[in-house]
Amino acid sequence: MKKVVIISVCILSSMMVVFAQKNFLDVGYVEVSGTAKMEVVPDRICLRIVINETDSKGKIAVHNQEQDMISALKTIQGINITEDLTMKDLESKFKYRKVLDNQIFLSKEYELVVKSGKTASEVITKLEKTGISNISLLKIDHSQIEQFRRTVLENAIKEAKAKASSLAESIGQSIGKAIHINERQVYMANRSELYLSKSASYEAAGEYASDVEFSKIKIEATVDVKFELK
Repeated sequence: MKKVVIISVCILSSMMVVFAQKNFLDVGYVEVSGTAKMEVVPDRICLRIVINETDSKGKIAVHNQEQDMISALKTIQGINITEDLTMKDLESKFKYRKVLDNQIFLSKEYELVVKSGKTASEVITKLEKTGISNISLLKIDHSQIEQFRRTVLENAIKEAKAKASSLAESIGQSIGKAIHINERQVYMANRSELYLSKSASYEAAGEYASDVEFSKIKIEATVDVKFELK
């Protein structure tokens, strides 16, 4: 008896699946794609700073360079040394030249987060004054990037709905509820180059380059939506 019940349930379940598929295929619908884009100015700019004794041929210890760096960074408005500066790596290199002329060079790598291109430019210039020039851009980001992603997705769906409504109206119909939504793509591009409109090196007057342009973070979303036709 139990076997009969199980078989009956399986048959009923199969019939329900087929019936649901048939109903979905029988519903008139319009399928459209919606795309939305957004560009945002980064507010998290991560710089890589390397202090290396080999740059000064061992004449200036890493500890002294580190103190010079921290002192310089403390003079820049908007930088919190405790929160924005972290050490990423510590390395020592042993070099053998002649007998009794062995040398060990230390290097330290830091990551500094700043909030604007102007601040990044000031960092580059002021650290160059202390003899630290091994500075590069790690990445650019935004503190609210996830919110922007969601906004772009919502805008893509709204664009799809507007497109579907326009198509339906052209044949004297209207759209109903969405019966299928597929998030096809959410794309973020952020070029990690630093563009300086002026030289980052300080000029004779000791001023730093105030205009630094970063490529904007580009967010693009595409969704496929099926709307019921009425």
